[in-house]
Amino acid sequence: MTTFGHSVRRVEDADLLTGRAGFVDDLAVSKEALHLTVLRSPFAHATVRINSLPLSPGVLAMTVSDVSHLEWNQLLPGPPPLRALAGDRTRYVGEPIAAFVTDDREQGVELAAAVDVDYEPLPAATTVERALAADAPLVYEDLGTNVAYRDESSHNRELFADADVVIRRTFRNHRIAPGMMEPRAITAVPDGDGVTVYVSHQHAHKLRNELAAILQIDDTEVRVVVPEVGGGFGAKSSLYPEYVLVAHAALVTGHPVKFIESRSENLAVTAHGRDQVQHVEVGATADGDLVGLRVGIDANFGAAIDLQRWSIALTRRMLSGAYRIPTIEWSMRGVFTHTAPLGAFRGAGRPEAAYLIERVMDELARELSVDSAELRMRNFVPASEFPYATGTDVTYDSGDYHEALRCALEEAGYAELRREQRERRQSMTASLLGIGLATYVEMTAGGEEYAEVEVDGRGDFTVRTGTSPHGQGHDTTWAQLAADRVGLPVDRATVIHGDTSEVPRGGGTSGSRSAVLGGSAVAEAADRVADLLREMAAERLEAAAGDIGIADGRAVVAGTDIGVDIAELVAAHGEPVMASETFVGKGQTFPFGSHVCAIEIDLGTGEIEIVRYVAVDDCGRVINPMVVEGQLFGGALQGISHALAEEVIHDEAGQLLTGTLASYSLPPIGSAPQMTFLRTETPSPLNPLGLKGVGESGVTGATPAVANAVYDALASLGIDGEALTMPFTPGKVWAAMAGGLE
Repeated sequence: MTTFGHSVRRVEDADLLTGRAGFVDDLAVSKEALHLTVLRSPFAHATVRINSLPLSPGVLAMTVSDVSHLEWNQLLPGPPPLRALAGDRTRYVGEPIAAFVTDDREQGVELAAAVDVDYEPLPAATTVERALAADAPLVYEDLGTNVAYRDESSHNRELFADADVVIRRTFRNHRIAPGMMEPRAITAVPDGDGVTVYVSHQHAHKLRNELAAILQIDDTEVRVVVPEVGGGFGAKSSLYPEYVLVAHAALVTGHPVKFIESRSENLAVTAHGRDQVQHVEVGATADGDLVGLRVGIDANFGAAIDLQRWSIALTRRMLSGAYRIPTIEWSMRGVFTHTAPLGAFRGAGRPEAAYLIERVMDELARELSVDSAELRMRNFVPASEFPYATGTDVTYDSGDYHEALRCALEEAGYAELRREQRERRQSMTASLLGIGLATYVEMTAGGEEYAEVEVDGRGDFTVRTGTSPHGQGHDTTWAQLAADRVGLPVDRATVIHGDTSEVPRGGGTSGSRSAVLGGSAVAEAADRVADLLREMAAERLEAAAGDIGIADGRAVVAGTDIGVDIAELVAAHGEPVMASETFVGKGQTFPFGSHVCAIEIDLGTGEIEIVRYVAVDDCGRVINPMVVEGQLFGGALQGISHALAEEVIHDEAGQLLTGTLASYSLPPIGSAPQMTFLRTETPSPLNPLGLKGVGESGVTGATPAVANAVYDALASLGIDGEALTMPFTPGKVWAAMAGGLE
């Protein structure tokens, strides 16, 4: 029986729930390792002079002079290379300026505190507005500017000539922290002339190549092993200075060395996400037909170019959302500031684009006095027009946006919610009812991926994959894909990933790429193994290969009960039957969906309660519905938390004000609202399985749906969409209702 499309229970969960799973710091080699402790800058911008380091027997102390040869280029040309330790200037609070390798962490902390170092604080620019000012202090003086990246379209002064209405808005998509359960962790073990690295990471092969280049050794001398990963959300895609220091220290000392990040370090310097200022103009006819969109975005890069460089590019590519917009113009800037570098956070630019277009659609609906659902339906790309080329250099593969929104509105009882809202506004109840809609389009799965499938003489099979999961359930879904094809039960599978000595190459897991690329590679490799098994069975059973079916552990001649056990067949062959495949995507896929959120705002306290939440998502065909719903739930909860609670805050001097979980509001699981998830299904024509990717869909739809619900509720009080910005904490909402905002 095929398992594709069925909810097979995740095989990963038993170990995770019972504590048997092994994370980096659980490994025996980590228990024996020396500790790397980092002295971090207390200033956002300052000159630095280390006068002396405390010395202690058996301790390795490092400053920039010891590791000046360990450098790597930033992701755009222009700024100087990055180094594992800062030199004579520090550019953000928390930047490493010295490091110690000690027998225990407490000793390292004491030595770091005893460093004799002089700082001369300098003016800092911690926001894009300050960094773009004419008198702004520069992050890299040699550049002569804080603008690190530009992407600008042509501009037409007559863009809105046919528009009856033009609205202009500024939206702020604030900075948030990844907040993964397991902070960054790495242990490096010297191995001959090279090193084996155990690390909580999303891209084993990418990190191997980066470390080999920086350490100036052959990549065959670096092995990267990724054990269990306690959450990544994009932030564990990056290369961090501590990773370089740990690998270098292991080679220098000849002993295993580890760095286990503290929670305060995680909140301060592990790559943050979002942080865009979005200036938007949209024009429409009196009937609500979109005429044009003009966007200017300033994205905060922090003090170095990390994966935020890709996030802003993806925002630009997804500006069209689900809509037919005749002309789109843009001006995008990536801006250096004196804050910790920003990187990829779940969605990496696509949620920012969805927020922009969905917020402005609601603002336009209010301006035109039309229902927000009606305005969306009027401007959706029709299902008959796919594949659809937008005005931002992408082509959507397939979709039916009208149907997704129709299903969401029906399930949410949208008409009844609007009726109740009208009645409440007339009767002046103690709470406001707000209804928010968001229809998103997401872009997933670029590049290629590798897989091997092997069946042995015991009737077991092994899948080796270049993807590297951190909660996505690959051990289950890859087993499903292969089992269906090689005719063996799912429980006979072993899935191997995240080890560069076991899997020759791989793209890792990010950008919702794994199922589309990795799953397709597994399926094609398994199909080749199945063909080999049929040929072997045909020869043994004296039948045509096309007449051989394989299922339930047997190869059987069609229409008969004549067959042979697959295990017996492979055992007689004398060696395992194996095939490998590299699947190259024909293009990126575009999942989509519609979210409806209804909230109540307490007039006395400003507290917000989500009273109804419905999401209809479309990720093409689905391997395992249970896994998909888990991804959607987790993503939606992150998006809701972004809108209502989470925010990384620096003061004007660059000091982090949200450096602990007492001040940074991660959502407790008990705060999760009841959510209903439904699906439509429009398969992608770009891969053999019809998949689209789903890991970032929930977060992309949730934030604008919640934000639109908040603004919808407050509109009855005359509070407009620029007077209050995310996150919508009770205090901010109460102040807005009380007229306390300036």
